[in-house]
Amino acid sequence: MKDTQYKCLRCRNKINPNELVNGRIQCTYCGYRILEKARPRGERHIDAL
Repeated sequence: MKDTQYKCLRCRNKINPNELVNGRIQCTYCGYRILEKARPRGERHIDAL
């Protein structure tokens, strides 16, 4: 995978998809099972039509 990272909603640690054990969606630090996909910071500029 590219630079995809997940962030645990409980402990806020960043998790690399390679760290996930057996493909289970679970934080490897605290065991919480709700992760969000970390998004890059910044703004996007879209030209109007």
